[in-house]
Amino acid sequence: MTHPESKTMEIFKVTAALPGATAQACIAWGASQTEAATIRKRWSADDRDLIITTQTVNIPTAKGPLVEWLNANVRG
Repeated sequence: MTHPESKTMEIFKVTAALPGATAQACIAWGASQTEAATIRKRWSADDRDLIITTQTVNIPTAKGPLVEWLNANVRG
């Protein structure tokens, strides 16, 4: 469901997988490009074979739409 009155903010989804793997090994969220870069750097230092990608994600900032987005996109 889309709420036209909702503003959005950018967050960054960083994923890592082993070469040839069919599933992602790790997922982390960064609130800024700097934080996403820190995550990538840490993961690269731990395992140079990881394939690391970063995706910009726009999320709603209003409470109702944000809760809907979290329920649909984040599993704990």
